[in-house]
Amino acid sequence: MIKRSKSNLDAIEEWVKKTNWVAFLANDLESRSSTSICLKIKDSWFLEKDIAEQKDILKSFFSILEEKEAAYDINHYPSAPLGIRIWGGGTIEQSNIKLLLPWLDWAWNDLSKVCLLYTSPSPRDQRGSGLAACSCKKNGGGGGGGGGGG
Repeated sequence: MIKRSKSNLDAIEEWVKKTNWVAFLANDLESRSSTSICLKIKDSWFLEKDIAEQKDILKSFFSILEEKEAAYDINHYPSAPLGIRIWGGGTIEQSNIKLLLPWLDWAWNDLSKVCLLYTSPSPRDQRGSGLAACSCKKNGGGGGGGGGGG
C-alpha cells in the first residue's frame, strides 16, 4: 500500500513538472504527502484575482470535473490554502491517477480560456472583472455550482 501511494505521488510529480499552471503546495520534498497530495494554482491570471474570485473560479473548475465524472471531492480543505487535493493513498491505482491528470489539464485550459475572454470589459460587458460571465458561461448561468472550494 505504501509503495502504491508513493507511485501515485511519482506520477503527479512527473505531471507537475510538465504543467505551467500548478505546483505542489509543499515546496519541500520531505513535507509532501503521498496520500493527500496538495497542489496550488500558479497561473498568473488566476493569482491576479482576489480571493473571492479565485474561490469562484475553483468552484467552476471542480464543477466541470464533476459534470464530466472525471473527479469528485478534489477541492482543498476549507482551512487550507486554495488549490487541489488529490487522494493518492494505497487504495488508488496509479492508472487512475494517470487518467485524472489530462482531465485536470483539459478543465483548467477550458476554464482559463473562458475566464480570460470575459476578464477584459468590452463595450458589451461593462460589469468589471467579468468573473460572473466566466462562471455563468461554464455553469449555465448558475454562478459556480456545487464542487467545493470552500
